[in-house]
Amino acid sequence: MADHTPISVPLVSVIVPAYNAEQTIHQCLDSIVNQSYKNLEVIIIDDESADNTLSICQQYAQNDSKGDSSVPAERRPNHSAQSWA
Repeated sequence: MADHTPISVPLVSVIVPAYNAEQTIHQCLDSIVNQSYKNLEVIIIDDESADNTLSICQQYAQNDSKGDSSVPAERRPNHSAQSWA
């Protein structure tokens, strides 16, 4: 007998490091959100950019079509990174 249990689609996390990336972050994020695979979360690590990188990322987070903030945008200095293990 065939098992008709629905197959869950794994969530894929895409981590984007960014520092003063206002010239390229649009292309990067557009490429990610336009993938055919839709079960994605995008995590942007902005290392205290001096340009508009953070505000651009925040706009993507607000305009996320899923409505669940799968593109969170926060400014966190790299030196505060901790091991997540």
